[in-house]
Parts: sequence; structure tokens; C-alpha cells
Amino acid sequence: EEYLPEQIKTQFKADRYILFNKDELIGLTFFGNKRFTSLSRSGELKQFGITPELSGLNIEPKVANQVLKGHLAISHLKERLIVGNSYTDRVNIYNFNGELELSIQGPDFYDPIYSVTDMQGFKTIGERESTRNAASDVFAGSKGFYLLYSGRTNAQGNSSSNHGQFVYHFSYDGSLLKSFKLDRQILQIAVDEENNYIYGADALSEDTDIVRYKF
Repeated sequence: EEYLPEQIKTQFKADRYILFNKDELIGLTFFGNKRFTSLSRSGELKQFGITPELSGLNIEPKVANQVLKGHLAISHLKERLIVGNSYTDRVNIYNFNGELELSIQGPDFYDPIYSVTDMQGFKTIGERESTRNAASDVFAGSKGFYLLYSGRTNAQGNSSSNHGQFVYHFSYDGSLLKSFKLDRQILQIAVDEENNYIYGADALSEDTDIVRYKF
């Protein structure tokens, strides 16, 4: 049976929507001036939060959210929004008013490398071979959050440069608790904190779909 969607038209674009509660989705704004976009069950759309500035960089406001696109997670008590950036090794933690509470950088300390193109009046960014990938995924647990990290350039990883091989476990106050190097690049993670397992989506192997690591 084929299902047809109900289409919701918006005046600005957002990606990586995740379910906040039964009545609201929250995503990272792609086109727009605010960091986050929320969509209620009734169809009400709003933006909130300020896109952080990167010191020393002159990023055009119209492409700032594209340059700082990333992976979004919500802390288990629904107190914080965690954003792992895709093109710079920074993790930003916000409260639910969209105010930046904490910024963590590392392990390699680099800024985004990108190009800007004007497409029919809309400015959009493009990647280069030297563009370096940072966060591949973020998972929020009760014992902190887990960052899946790449660190490779497009030239180094070809189509898999956005896959991560390193997992960093942080407390919500920004302290690094533990780090793991996996035996392969994976695309997404989920963490079973009770039984100490990291699950990964292996999108590159022909033999394996899901891998599991004991920690």
C-alpha cells in the first residue's frame, strides 16, 4: 500500500528534525536567521536561538547556518540541545531558549572550509576536497553525550569522509570522560549505557549492517 504524505509548507528550511515530545519537532535551521526551528503538531512553525559566531571568521549571515550545519541531540532530561558541527570540530550546547551555554572544541581545532555559490538569488555553500568533516553523529544519554567524529577531509575519505571512527564521551558540563577508536568508519551511533554497548550503523560493509562494541 502506498502512503501519501501531508505536506507542510514552510517559509524557511530546516534539516535533521528530531522529536522533542509528542507535540513538537525541533530541527536545525538551514535557511533562516535563527539556530533552531520547531514545528508543533498543529503546524505552528517558529525559529529561536542565535547561530554562534566563530572567532576570526567572517561568515556571511545568509550562509551561517549552512556552514555550521550539524547533528542535533536532546539531553535525556530535555534541558539541553547538543549540536555537533559537521565542518568544524566544535560541539555547542544550548538551553531550550536557544541560548549558547557551552562550546567545546577539539581534538583537532579547525575551522570550516567551504565555497559560496549564488543559485537563483539564494546563497548556498559547497564543499571542497580540503573540506574537513567533524561530527558524524551525536547521541544524548543519561550519563552524558557521545560524539561520533571523523576528522578526515573529502580528499582522504572520498564518499565516506563523513563517517566517523572515533567516539568521544562528554559530560553535560563539557568534560571529556572517555574516548574510543573503533575498528571501522560508521555513520550513526546509539548507546546502551546500562549494558555498556555502542551500536553503530556500518554503511560501507557488504557483510554487516549493525556493529556492536562493548565499553
